Amino acid sequence: MKIIASKIMLLAVLFSTALLVSCKKEKEKAPAPNEPYSCATCADSPEALASNDASSAGIYKGVITGSSGNFKIVLENGSSNIFIVATFQGVTDTLTTNSLSSWNPGDAIVSAVFTGDQEISITFSVNADGSSPTATAAITGYSNVTVSIVKETSTTLVQCFEGTFAGFSSGNFNFWLTSTSIGGVAKSTTGSPDIFTGNVTGTTITGITSNSTNFSGTLSGDNASGNWNNSYGSGTWTGKRTL
Repeated sequence: MKIIASKIMLLAVLFSTALLVSCKKEKEKAPAPNEPYSCATCADSPEALASNDASSAGIYKGVITGSSGNFKIVLENGSSNIFIVATFQGVTDTLTTNSLSSWNPGDAIVSAVFTGDQEISITFSVNADGSSPTATAAITGYSNVTVSIVKETSTTLVQCFEGTFAGFSSGNFNFWLTSTSIGGVAKSTTGSPDIFTGNVTGTTITGITSNSTNFSGTLSGDNASGNWNNSYGSGTWTGKRTL
């Protein structure tokens, strides 16, 4: 009986040792490198139809700063639907309008007001051919809310990024970009909105804000980052694609 008991104890010890070694090896495995951020819900190609490229109908995209969000305007893009999908501070809402009951694709739009279930409204205007779109946003509890908007065409995908800047000053840095251009709004935690425009060449971004702040950076997939500087100081900026 003692011999059998000893064998059982030996087997138990060997099993425990093997289990510990196995667990230790699992723990010692090098972790896989973190995958870069990717926007799983973002479109990879233009959603706008060619028939709307020179019309007030179609797709428009933009960013909201003060605090942070984005929006997409859909105007009879392959259907009779007219609406805005807006995301602000992580909350998404669908906005509709009564202002366009007599509108037809190719008509100019002047101050069409879109509202939804959340405390946000967007007022939109655009020329008959889809040029010079403008928008304003009003959000309960937020001041100095500013947007930047652009029309998407069947050959030009518009991507929207939300980010921040830091350094001598800090705040939100939100922008849209195409394969050739960038536009957006920066707003410091203590200052006024600063609208900016610029160029995109390959993966290189350059631009200047309305307050003469120069910025440059690099686009990498759904991520972008770079540096900024003005007569007061300098710093860095980053952004992630959200639309």
